[in-house]
Amino acid sequence: LNGQFAWACRPQYGETVCGDGVGWWPSAQGWVFALVDGLGHGEEARIAAESALLTVQQQLTQPLTTLFTECDQALFSTRGAALAVGRIQCYGNQYEFEHAAVGNIRTVLWRDGKVRRFGAARGIVGAGFFSLYTEKMGLQRGDWLLFYSDGIAEAAPLTQTLPDRVPDQPLAEQLV
Repeated sequence: LNGQFAWACRPQYGETVCGDGVGWWPSAQGWVFALVDGLGHGEEARIAAESALLTVQQQLTQPLTTLFTECDQALFSTRGAALAVGRIQCYGNQYEFEHAAVGNIRTVLWRDGKVRRFGAARGIVGAGFFSLYTEKMGLQRGDWLLFYSDGIAEAAPLTQTLPDRVPDQPLAEQLV
C-alpha cells in the first residue's frame, strides 16, 4: 500500500483542546483507520474521542460490527461520539476497502472526478446506534478516501483541491 495519510484537527474557537481525533494502524494485510468526533467540544469531547480511538486500536482484528459494539460500551460513561472506521486490505494486487460509521461523520471516495459517498448509521457511539452496516468495495490506484466531521461543511469543495495537489505537500496544508 503506497498511500499517503494526512489529517488536520483544531479546537473550536475559544477552546484549548479538540474533540476530534484520528488514528491509523497497520494490520496484517493493510491498514485500519478511524475518525472520531466527540460530542460537543472541549475537554469532555476530547475524552470521548480518545476513548474511542483506544478502543478501536484494541479491536483492530475484530469485524467492524463487533468493533463498534465495543466502542459503544467503552464510551457509555462519556458524552459519546460520531465514529467512522475504514479498513484497507491487500490481496495480491487487489485492494478492498471496508467501511462503517455512526453519526455525522462523512466518508467519500474520489475516483476519476466522481464522488461516492458512504453511509452512516443513526445514533451516538456510547448511547446506542441503529442499523449499523458495513460497505465494501475495491480500490484502485489514484483513489482518494476522505473522512471528515461536521467541522467541515458537507458541501465543502474538498475534491476540487485533489487534482491540482502538489505531490510533496501534505493535503491538510492545502485545505486549511
